[in-house]
Amino acid sequence: MNQRFRNLKVIYHNILILYSVIIMIVFISFSCTGGGSDDSSTQDETDPIPSDNGSLDPVISGFNFAIQEGDFWEYGWDYKSSYTSSRSSSSSSYNGIFRITLGSTVEVDGETFYEMQISGTTDAGSSKNFRPRGTYISVSDDRIIILGSYGKTVQTLFDAQTGLWPGSGIFTEFPDSTLFSANSSTISNDYINEQAYMVSESESSSQCEYFPGIGNICGGDYNENMDEREYYIEGVGPVGYYAYFSISDPSSSDGGWWSSNTTNIGLTVCSLRGDRLDYTLEREPNNQISKATQINLPAKVRGDNVSETHLGGTIAVPVNRSSVIEIEPNNSPFVPQIVDIPSLVTGDALDGDDFTSVSVSPTPTSPTYTATFEDWYRVTLGTGDTLNFTLDFPGTVADLDMYLFSLENNTSTVIHSSSTDDNIGLGTFREEMSKYLPGGTYYVAIDAYDTSEGRADYTLDISTGDDFIDICDWFSFTLSAQAQITITVTGGSSFVLMDEAGVNTLANGGEAGTSIILSSGVYLIGINENGTYTLEVTSP
Repeated sequence: MNQRFRNLKVIYHNILILYSVIIMIVFISFSCTGGGSDDSSTQDETDPIPSDNGSLDPVISGFNFAIQEGDFWEYGWDYKSSYTSSRSSSSSSYNGIFRITLGSTVEVDGETFYEMQISGTTDAGSSKNFRPRGTYISVSDDRIIILGSYGKTVQTLFDAQTGLWPGSGIFTEFPDSTLFSANSSTISNDYINEQAYMVSESESSSQCEYFPGIGNICGGDYNENMDEREYYIEGVGPVGYYAYFSISDPSSSDGGWWSSNTTNIGLTVCSLRGDRLDYTLEREPNNQISKATQINLPAKVRGDNVSETHLGGTIAVPVNRSSVIEIEPNNSPFVPQIVDIPSLVTGDALDGDDFTSVSVSPTPTSPTYTATFEDWYRVTLGTGDTLNFTLDFPGTVADLDMYLFSLENNTSTVIHSSSTDDNIGLGTFREEMSKYLPGGTYYVAIDAYDTSEGRADYTLDISTGDDFIDICDWFSFTLSAQAQITITVTGGSSFVLMDEAGVNTLANGGEAGTSIILSSGVYLIGINENGTYTLEVTSP
């Protein structure tokens, strides 16, 4: 950066210091003469008090902390919007997690900036994005500053040295034509509840904002209200954000309309506080094979499909039924065998098998009765779908029955479907049932009603009737030598393991996990679109 720019920067910084000193002198003089209200008990925020050690000390202490490559800040967020008119109404909500991790450095004007690597989800559908502004960040001389791409723009996020700076913002963009200051306050949302310094803008908005049912509206057009705040904590930096925007036109010719949106962001974990994490977050967009997130084994990754719909959609890939052998004991809903969808289970019901007596009811409000079941299997639906079960036991003289349950309040079971034919009398040794159910955890139980020969071997086919699943997230990993790997996905989602080209499905599964021996090479894991999930890939 040339000498002229350096001189301008020094002049600008000195002007800010002089301005803050003048403000403080006026404030002290005003206070000493008894001016202003003394009703401090009604104030939620107080202005920061300058140091008594001279102008070289920062106005706000604790912000000259060190950062380094690998440091991270992880945030939870939620966004809600609504629209109401005399003719219709609608609402939507989104939530997610994202992480800022410090990467490689660049030097600009003698200051070291760290690349901000973003992982997780920052998109609230197609209307809102909370991706932090700037590409690089630095902490220097009691200031937190960000750098735009290619080192072209330097902006101050928080200036603890002078206590005043032109508007900037990391989760939003405050107008740089206004000098902002920080007030002692409290940030309180679902993610963080702590004392913090608040930077805010309120009253009528001069910016353009997206409103559901209306579109982008700029300040001054309608009845508008705005309350926007960012929060900072000493030794940590940015810890949260709150925003409320509302707009209305109650006197419009069609009877009036109202629209609003609310955002909360809060810090959950941070390396500067000594936090450590055993998982990573997906890096979006990764909904195409060519954009797969690379992972190193062993890996634990958290992800979701919140933002995939407007990033190119999903890819349908074929799945195979997993071959599963019954593992006992599985004789109660509290020790069920976990089975992925689709699966073909091979099991047996023996005369004298341990069983569990449970209270069952056709509906949550119906009277209960006692029934006994020998084998229990647990399945999970990420979203609403039709569950299909086929129980075959040919070559036997037995009567097996099948029930589909959910567990209410971890105490009693509710029947969703059942198949209880008189198999011996009919000479048909098959039971079938099919039921549409919302996303959740369900149990299929086998009742050995009559096993006169002492043993009944069976196969249980579990599926949704779809030989394809829609993949929203892709991950890739490399094996340098042959190895056995185990893949599990929790949270209601399932996965496919494919070759590097994404042509051949090598395995699929979900919560129950799949182990497979693979030769050296590159492999793909695809996750279907069923919301938030955790992917774990291990190798002994």
